[in-house]
Amino acid sequence: MQRRIWRLVRIRGRRLLSLHGDRRIIARGIAVGIAMNFVPTIGLGVPIVYWIAGLIRGHRVASIVSTMSIKAIFPLLYILNYVVGELVLQHQLIYTLDWHMAISAGASFLLGSAINFVAAFIITYYCSLWVFSRRRDERYGRKK
Repeated sequence: MQRRIWRLVRIRGRRLLSLHGDRRIIARGIAVGIAMNFVPTIGLGVPIVYWIAGLIRGHRVASIVSTMSIKAIFPLLYILNYVVGELVLQHQLIYTLDWHMAISAGASFLLGSAINFVAAFIITYYCSLWVFSRRRDERYGRKK
């Protein structure tokens, strides 16, 4: 089971690295694909990612491949949204549920989602640029 997961990760990583085009365009596509996993899209994630990638002039295929690559861990990302929102709002983590607490938890989740979206986009964009620059340098035999 674990071998199959790592095999899928390697295959999808190779697909992303084999894309042709400007590295900045591909990096924008990857970044929007990864970052959109922090936003609750209620099953419409792939069409939304495709549309946003076109809107910001990112690589649409890269956005779809990257968003599908980490779909399996979205529950962990949603928990991270809630925790980040609670830390920013300086609330105590909620373990019981009533209407007032549900509204507070929703606000924490949405704030954390927005913060994590922006942070994931920026981090993924610059990491992707670095990887593609390094791969280009290796491919063409450039030395630093």
